[in-house]
Amino acid sequence: MNFTSNAFSFFLFLAGGQVLIGAGLVMGAGEVVGAGIGSRMVVRRGVKFIRPVFVTMVILTTLKLLFNRFF
Repeated sequence: MNFTSNAFSFFLFLAGGQVLIGAGLVMGAGEVVGAGIGSRMVVRRGVKFIRPVFVTMVILTTLKLLFNRFF
């Protein structure tokens, strides 16, 4: 589902001339590298390490969005 929505959005924005190919390629490469690092970290350190990191990032992202919305 995520791939489908991303592909549709890509073609929609491409048709409108709103795609920055260079930036997208850099972001895609970063996503691949991050996924590799993250998956190896889960295998090596386990859920006991990853769960607190994930929850912390979700809380920080939520606080940032709330701050941006109300201040």
